[in-house]
Amino acid sequence: MKRKAPYSQHAQTMLRTTHVLWGAILDALALFFLVLGLGGSSAGWLVPAVILAAIGVPVLLTGLNARRRAMAFNETDFTYSRRIDEELSALSIRPHESAFGTDSSCVSVHAASVVELERHFDQETSGAIVGGLEHAMKMFARSTSVGAGHLAGSGNMIAGNAATMRGFINGVSNAHLTMSSTTRSNLLGDALFSVLEFTGRDGHSDTMRLVSMSGPAATQWMGDLIQCVSQSLGGPATHAGQAVAQWIQPLVGNYTPRDIAYTTDRLKAMERHQDMTLQVASGQLVGRNAMLATEIQFSGGTVTRLFPHKFPTMFGDCIGRATRTALELPGAAVAAAVNAGGTPHP
Repeated sequence: MKRKAPYSQHAQTMLRTTHVLWGAILDALALFFLVLGLGGSSAGWLVPAVILAAIGVPVLLTGLNARRRAMAFNETDFTYSRRIDEELSALSIRPHESAFGTDSSCVSVHAASVVELERHFDQETSGAIVGGLEHAMKMFARSTSVGAGHLAGSGNMIAGNAATMRGFINGVSNAHLTMSSTTRSNLLGDALFSVLEFTGRDGHSDTMRLVSMSGPAATQWMGDLIQCVSQSLGGPATHAGQAVAQWIQPLVGNYTPRDIAYTTDRLKAMERHQDMTLQVASGQLVGRNAMLATEIQFSGGTVTRLFPHKFPTMFGDCIGRATRTALELPGAAVAAAVNAGGTPHP
């Protein structure tokens, strides 16, 4: 049995429920007046019937057409989100190593020794502001009453009173605030900076600056990439945008680098032993003789993976396959027309 797609926020904004309601009311009144006019009560009922029908029919058709477009868009969007779920589910369980390694965009240096090494820890700051408020109020008042009277011949007493009152309120507010903050180094969030010395192809000694992002920085980079794609598909307003966003944590958790701290420790040990060399260091160039490390192979065959540079391609391929499938669905033309108007669509 085919699953019915609930309306997304964007599909709900495409509905013209008010148009349908008012169009139906106006057309019902037009029909009522038409029956009265044709029934012989009075031919004068035909004029308001024609006027109401002239207004109600276009309004009703506009609402029904908008509803049809919203249903087509929502169905395509929902099916698209299910395709995205399938693709990203498969991506989230692929081997961790598949996002690393080297390709044609990487450069490598061989038999390199470490001449300089620094590690930089991510800093985490937490703080609190504590305050109190004191308020003092004072009020002063004064009242004066004057009365005068005489006894008239009738025995009545006539008196007059006058009173004045003034009040003063003085408020003083003193705020006492204290702020405390603590900055700690994330001892498992170290980034790598080193200078390697190796023999170039021309036989002369050369250097290569090797840098690596910290684990938390790589995590944020992948999360921002996925979130950006989610927003481009409508974010929480569409099924597709929600489908992408819900896979941020599983994907980031599977492909976050796990070897950065260990690599730094190994290079630190090599720095103390000048006779030790790296077998292969690979990365992507970010400047002259400077590269973002993606993978390092130590003597003995140990390989450490530092940056998932293949992840954007893998993630983009998944979204691309889901998109191609969605474009082949009935109603995709309607979704494309909606997108041409500047609104999100699958």
